[in-house]
Amino acid sequence: MDKIKICLVSFLFHNAFIPPLSNLEKILCKISYLYSVEGSFKNLDVNSDDAVKYRIIHEKKGNLFSRLIWLTVLQIRMCLRLIKLSRKIDVVIVFTGEWEFLFVLTSKLLRKRVIWLLPSYLPHMLKYNGNYPISTRLHFKFIILFQNISFYLSDYIVLHSPQLIKEWNLEKYERKMIYAHEYYIDPGKFEIKNEFEDRKNVIGYVGRLSEEKGIMNFIKSIPLISNYNELQFLIIGDGDLRDEIHDYINRNNLENVELKYWIDNDQLVKYLNKLKLLVIPSYTESGPLIALEAMACGTPVLISNVGYVYSLIKSGENGFILENNSPGCIADKINEILKNDSLDKVAYKAYKLVQQEFNFAKTVENWKENIGDLNNK
Repeated sequence: MDKIKICLVSFLFHNAFIPPLSNLEKILCKISYLYSVEGSFKNLDVNSDDAVKYRIIHEKKGNLFSRLIWLTVLQIRMCLRLIKLSRKIDVVIVFTGEWEFLFVLTSKLLRKRVIWLLPSYLPHMLKYNGNYPISTRLHFKFIILFQNISFYLSDYIVLHSPQLIKEWNLEKYERKMIYAHEYYIDPGKFEIKNEFEDRKNVIGYVGRLSEEKGIMNFIKSIPLISNYNELQFLIIGDGDLRDEIHDYINRNNLENVELKYWIDNDQLVKYLNKLKLLVIPSYTESGPLIALEAMACGTPVLISNVGYVYSLIKSGENGFILENNSPGCIADKINEILKNDSLDKVAYKAYKLVQQEFNFAKTVENWKENIGDLNNK
């Protein structure tokens, strides 16, 4: 059977998007002839040796209005490239959590099947993020209106897990759902470099510094942890709350908290291998990939009950689950975990889970089963 010809349309506006987009392109290259139309900032790029890549650079500058103009121009340019590719492709996969409407509409006008891979869900993120100014929130409301049209127009919608249907209130689109994820771990990159028993009591967070990630709840839990002055805390990330977190740490004299901004994967592996525990206190998640990367490094995770990885965790066996993400609950759970005499065994079971279930071959096979035969549907 001939390989399906896919055009992947995506945005690359933040370092955090590089790993999932890179993973997805490598997966799709195994099951298809892949064309990639990518809108990105000048300093960001994903290397894809096997994909035919078209990068369209976006300029981030000016006020909200000028940024919207630039973004609209970017989308039009990407749609024009999509039109030029129309005779070469069978299916369009849109990989973005917002601003997908023009791509979906253009693809339908070209009579192409449209698969919308939903890495996040904007209405759910807004529910937990009160920091946006009114103008930005109105802007997001406008996006959500067009998202609802995109749900209607898309032929298929890809979610990482069936549990996200209920979590994101997408029951009306259930008949369109396909379940697949771009999560696989390269054992040559993410691996155990420091044995668990040799690590100090370092507790970390890695991710966007934004409200929906629950990062402020984690920061506020630190003074509530027993003997917190004898522990070390590592925060890695960037985002809207960066300055607020920095000020909170200084005001409360949390000298044992180290705040690092975004780092590359080579450095990330080094830091994950320092941790005794990675805390993921999010209000909403699709994955997250960082949980699997930590587990591959032999680092157990404490995760709130959202997202795909949560469904894989058996609390106390291969990780730990938060009943809620309040500062008090986070502190109590960390106190309990640090008293666990079998924490090294939990770490090892987490490592084995990733090795067995999140290798490249298994992930490709999952996509092949769900996407590879679309020409026959």
